[in-house]
Amino acid sequence: MAGERQTARLDVRNPERRQAELDRLTMVGAFIMGRTCSGPVRGAWDRQWKGWWGDNPPYHAPVFVLTHHPRDPQPMDGGTTFHFVTGGIKSALLQAREAAGGPQRVDPRGRDSPSTQYLAAGLVDELRLHIVPCSRSVPALAVRRRAVTES
Repeated sequence: MAGERQTARLDVRNPERRQAELDRLTMVGAFIMGRTCSGPVRGAWDRQWKGWWGDNPPYHAPVFVLTHHPRDPQPMDGGTTFHFVTGGIKSALLQAREAAGGPQRVDPRGRDSPSTQYLAAGLVDELRLHIVPCSRSVPALAVRRRAVTES
């Protein structure tokens, strides 16, 4: 339910619940990511790019890359095609939802920018936060929280 706080955790002692949760996490029909996560190229696309993962990226679904520089889609092995979206986060979300179809989720991936933009725009239906004890991550989380609340 919207606005209702829910707490979920992966119960490692219960194999059925663990498998159900893992299945739910992997039921993704399309991904969205920022350009920084997709490759090292900056500015205009000046070279053939195939991503960090080689010919068979781990996504096996359409991936919509947020960028300011247009580029033709890049089909890869395993069912992954990178689509380069220059129309912003809402355009990427609409395209990803259409590509995902059915009950499958759209999963925005990446570091600060895409995640923060989707949160700030109120376009996130579910947020899964993975907490890893590491003192270096505290300042980054504080910066992200501040960026979301100040927008």
